[in-house]
Formats: sequence, C-alpha cells, structure tokens
Amino acid sequence: MSHRTRKVDKSIIDQSAYLDIDDQNNFITSLSNENLATYKKYLSYLQTIFILQLTVLIVYQARIPLCCVLMSLISANFKYTILDTKWANWLLQNIDYLNAVLCLQTLWQFRSTDWWRSLYMLLPSINLVTLVMFRWWNRKMENDVNELEKLVYKYKSV
Repeated sequence: MSHRTRKVDKSIIDQSAYLDIDDQNNFITSLSNENLATYKKYLSYLQTIFILQLTVLIVYQARIPLCCVLMSLISANFKYTILDTKWANWLLQNIDYLNAVLCLQTLWQFRSTDWWRSLYMLLPSINLVTLVMFRWWNRKMENDVNELEKLVYKYKSV
C-alpha cells in the first residue's frame, strides 16, 4: 500500500461524521484532480530533465543515446497531447519497445568502452525505467480512485 493511500485512509478515518453521497463524490473528485495535478507537475520536471540531457548528449555527439532520450521525451508528452485511443496506446507502447531496444544497444556499447568516460550512455536506460515507473504509479493511483468511486454508499441522517 502506498504512502498516499495510507494518508487518504487516515484522513477518512479521522473524520468524525459520516460522509453523505455528495461529500463522497466531492472527495473522490478532489482526489482525482489532485492526482492529475501531481502527475502533470512531476511530468514537467521529468521533461525538463530530459531536455537538459539532450543538451549534454548533443555536446557529446552521441547519436543512439540522443535518440533514446528524444523517444523518452516524446513518450512522456504523448499521454496528454494525443487523444486516448486504442491506436494512440498501441503507438505509445511501440515507442517504448523501440526505446528499450535502443537502450539495450546503448548498454552494450557502454560495456565495451571506458565506463567513466561514457557514463552519459546510461542516461537513456535510467530515463526509460523512470518513465515506466512513473506511468505505473499514476495508473495505480487512477485505479485506486476508480475503486473508491465503486465504494460510495448512501447515508441518510435521521
């Protein structure tokens, strides 16, 4: 159970009165909005880091790591810039698969070079793992909020 879920559970338990259905819906809506705002905020931080990495890779003239970071940047921007359709999800998944293949190639090249001179070659793999974990965290929070919507109960005060 994540820290944020425990925090939500604690805040619900700390309330002394029962929530009626409108309060429950408002609470769930606020959780959903907070989750989306948090996701967008940290996504902008991640995109800024990707852009900074692009400048480093351009200086080092590293083509494959540069392509990987560009693909991570495109993949990070993809969710909220294109409609959520089956085709878009398929395209996003294939971008991530291609990025993973390029990251493996970059790691293979990293193995055969002086590791301390080419640490920048690790950046694409770190980016991909970070982006996948970030998406997983957001998807899990969305699912938890959707589960809360199913648990809404009717409460009538006497």
